Order: sequence, then C-alpha cells, then structure tokens
Amino acid sequence: MFHLENEHIELHVVRKGENGLLISGEVKKASRYTERVIMAANPIDRMMNYSGSGLAFTNPEIAFDNSPNYFEVSENGNIKATFVYPNSYYTQDSLTRIIPSIFVILKKNGEAPIYYQLKLEDELPLKTSTTYRPEHDDKKSMFYSQKELVMGIPPSQEWILRNSGDYKIKHGIA
Repeated sequence: MFHLENEHIELHVVRKGENGLLISGEVKKASRYTERVIMAANPIDRMMNYSGSGLAFTNPEIAFDNSPNYFEVSENGNIKATFVYPNSYYTQDSLTRIIPSIFVILKKNGEAPIYYQLKLEDELPLKTSTTYRPEHDDKKSMFYSQKELVMGIPPSQEWILRNSGDYKIKHGIA
C-alpha cells in the first residue's frame, strides 16, 4: 500500500491483482481548485522485439500519450479510481529515469499549479533503454564499457543501431 497525505490531499493506493491499482482518498477543500487531476504514465509495454520488453518509455510525451491512468476529481473532492500499474520513463535529457509514480495536479486561477508525486515500487529496476545506470557500473562487461567510452552515452536505441556498425569497424570492437 502507498500513501500520500498533506494539507492539500489524502491519497491511498492499493494493489489490485497483478497490474491494477485502486486509488482512494480526497482533495481537501477541492472547490477552491479549478482543476484537480490524478494521472500516471502508461502501463508497461510487453513486446517481443529487438529492443526488449518492459523498457522505460523514452520521454514523458510517449509515457503519458493516451494513458488510461487519468482521473479528474470532482468538486466534492472524493477520489475513487482504478489505474493500471504505470511504467517508468526518462525525462527530456534521456538520462534521468522517473520511477513508476502517480501524479496529482491542483490548479487555481492565476496561481502556479501544485504538483505532488507518489512514488510506487519500481517493478523493473534493471531495465534501461540507453545505458546502464551508475549504481550498476560494477555489473558492466568490458564490451559495454568499451563501447560506452568510445560512443559516449547514446540518446536512444535507434541511434545505437544506426551508428554502432561504424564504431565497431573504426575502433575494432566486437
């Protein structure tokens, strides 16, 4: 169970089955906000292709595009929603990974929005799309270390595929 409570919101999240989340709670004094939204990224992609299954989304636009994980809170402030467990995603810099989270956005006219992030358990902590993360450096093989030193940190899997052949020939790496 995950929990978030402060002066603006009370949120309880419970697992339902393998991939479901039951979200309940309330937005406190909800009528003073013009917009009250709870959202999360799309669920994990289970694919059978070269890139792999369960990779983090490459950017926020893809992560949130047509996500089923969206709920508008009514003026009474009551929250009762069902989400599918969200996936992680990378920020625009392609290096910072946001773990699966539920976001709360509260807006008032003429004021800056209030944002809250409720972090969930990262079900696929070792899956990355572009490189190993720093905390797992000891698990790299020399091949990947050498490739990363020569090529740098690649911006995307497509970039790796398009450029790795040239680097392998030029630098004599497998």
